[in-house]
Amino acid sequence: MKILRVVALLGVVLFLSGCSWLSFLSKPINWREQAKPYLSGLGNWATYYGSYYNQSVVNQLNQYDLVVLGWMDRSQSIPKKSIVLQYLAIVEAGPTHRQYYDWLKNIDESYRLFDNPDYPGAWVIDIRKPEWQDLIVNQAIPWTMDHGGQGLMLDTFGNISLYLGNALEYRQAAANLVRRIRQTYPNLVLLINEPGDLLLDIYQYIDGIIFEQYLADIRTGELFCQPRSSWGSGDIIQAKQLRRQIQPNRNWLIMSCDMVCGDEDSLATRCLTAALSDTVLPTLTPFSSLANRYQKLSANYLRLLKNL
Repeated sequence: MKILRVVALLGVVLFLSGCSWLSFLSKPINWREQAKPYLSGLGNWATYYGSYYNQSVVNQLNQYDLVVLGWMDRSQSIPKKSIVLQYLAIVEAGPTHRQYYDWLKNIDESYRLFDNPDYPGAWVIDIRKPEWQDLIVNQAIPWTMDHGGQGLMLDTFGNISLYLGNALEYRQAAANLVRRIRQTYPNLVLLINEPGDLLLDIYQYIDGIIFEQYLADIRTGELFCQPRSSWGSGDIIQAKQLRRQIQPNRNWLIMSCDMVCGDEDSLATRCLTAALSDTVLPTLTPFSSLANRYQKLSANYLRLLKNL
């Protein structure tokens, strides 16, 4: 009888231990401690910057190898099957972001250089300010990553080239910030959207870049005669040269995001073909007005990509 009691007691202990172990395994991994995902072998990716999304959108996003999400609605779940990157603007603070992003609510106009002429009310930020860089590293990134994911897509660095010119002090400040982000968060994937002339200063700290207008004009959805023809193709050549230098040691991505009029098959196929022929990983977003261009996913992208 005593033996049976001992066996029963051991069974209870083992059962409880097993429950504790299973409970531990089921807990979400802290983003500060998770391993950096391996990016080799990505076959497709998508952006979704919609203000709201429901489970049906999450189900669609789970079809992609990598997704970039651009809204911090904490009531929403995020894809679990994809590598998820969160959007973070570095050199701009839009009016909606200043209203809803907790880490931006206390900034004043001392951070503002001027308004972005393309987006009324969006402040172009003085990236040279140490207070701004501290805010990005110590508050913006933790607040953003607490929503989940494996990394960041850092945006608006192109403002330095477009609006500030080739000003050395701004470039140095931006490069220092990217280096600081990498040193502080070595386990996060870091992609830079439209790095402009910063690429040579930051390429060693990041995991890749995104060309947002590869073959299609972002405002009209019309196609260029050749990739980046309105920008000059020098940035493509430079990116591919840098990738060859880095590639033996780690995967380094060159990606594109094109928007075509009406999500038309023929235009979309030309965008995908042009990017893939340049060994660039493409995605598509349906063209609409700038205010809601990201509110839906391309219905044709995965189908067309599969057939190429």
